[in-house]
Amino acid sequence: MTKDKAMSQSKAIRSGISVVMKNPSAWLAEVIWHWAYDCTMLVLVVYSIYQFLDSLVVSDADVFALGTGFPPFVSSAMVHIFHGTGPKMVMLAAVVAIGMAIFWLCAATLGRAATLTALLPARVVTLGPIFRLNLFRVLLSVLAGFAVLGAALLAHSVSQQPDGMVPSTSPDRFQLVFLPLWIMMMMAWSSVSWYLVLAPLLAALRGTDALSSLLDAHQLVRGRGRQFAWVGFGFWVMRLVAGVAAFVVFFSIVLGTLQLAPIAFVVAVIFWAAAYSLVLQFLNLARLAAILRIMEWDGEITSQTSGHSAQQSWVATVPAAEPQRS
Repeated sequence: MTKDKAMSQSKAIRSGISVVMKNPSAWLAEVIWHWAYDCTMLVLVVYSIYQFLDSLVVSDADVFALGTGFPPFVSSAMVHIFHGTGPKMVMLAAVVAIGMAIFWLCAATLGRAATLTALLPARVVTLGPIFRLNLFRVLLSVLAGFAVLGAALLAHSVSQQPDGMVPSTSPDRFQLVFLPLWIMMMMAWSSVSWYLVLAPLLAALRGTDALSSLLDAHQLVRGRGRQFAWVGFGFWVMRLVAGVAAFVVFFSIVLGTLQLAPIAFVVAVIFWAAAYSLVLQFLNLARLAAILRIMEWDGEITSQTSGHSAQQSWVATVPAAEPQRS
């Protein structure tokens, strides 16, 4: 039996979807770690906002001004209430961001190891390389955040124009400087993200460390970059369709619960969010499974193993390719 030079994009997408449908434990693991992180993040953000608002000092004059509903009085009271809270807000935001990053690092490492173990039952998935790769992603995200902030400050500085005695900012100049910088940073992040997606999969397939997996991902992108890009585009289209359908359903929920109690709207939105999240996690995991299928198909990835063991992890989930007839 011989294999084609490269698996077609449509076949890879179908194989990825088929793998997830036949492997509900992998889908469950993906959903659990995402929901655990999302719920924890929501609770942390809401609690932080509550603690911040609870720490504000509101005088009787502020209460009276807010009670009048007169816009100038309300605006003056809000300025007085929030005066001097900038450092506290920055400190609180930094603490929340650090906490979210640490929890994501742990949840993503355990979650990805669980999903790869379910998708690759014949492989021994270790946490070390996945943890280091996720840590590298977190550090790159921090650098990307600083880069966006720096671009915004640069655009603000360049767009300054004199307006009498007080300098003002030109929105057109700001957008002219910031938008190209932002687009270039997004393109750079999109390229880097492929290495961060492929590296954990390669670490699980080949048992390599984090650095070797990144180097292998670079070689793989050079050889199969176009194929991966088309697979990613196909699943992006699916996510777009799912997003449009979710928006239509949400709009229908809003219209259908106008005459009902508020609790009915809340319950309906919770079920809507859960269903939409299930679809998104299914598509995300199917994309990873499609990439794994391409890797298994490519003889360069499994050259260190025998032919039987290289295909063992996919025998139960993906039908074997039919032999070519002469």
